[in-house]
Amino acid sequence: MSFLYPQKKLTYFLGSITDLGDLSNKVHKELAEFCIQNTSPMNIVLIGKDISKAFQDFFKKEKHPFNIFCFNSSEDFIENKDSVSSLGEILYFKGSSAMNLKKIIDFFKQT
Repeated sequence: MSFLYPQKKLTYFLGSITDLGDLSNKVHKELAEFCIQNTSPMNIVLIGKDISKAFQDFFKKEKHPFNIFCFNSSEDFIENKDSVSSLGEILYFKGSSAMNLKKIIDFFKQT
């Protein structure tokens, strides 16, 4: 993704993928591995307990060049957004609809 905008600071908003069942932890860890091997975001904002736990478990073992912020829900992020120092210039969003990332997108549209 960063190859599209090599000079821009990127932030990924990644929500838990809630409909994976037993595959949840494995897929979330694969997503963490993808982020470290194929992209170079400035920040990763994690929404949801499942994805946050998988990323934290993965990055205990792997070094990473970006900031990771964890929130329980989209509402939690909106209420505490000031804890994220800088979001950068380009924001990417991906997650299941149950994580309601659209709420964060709508919030940014209003500000």
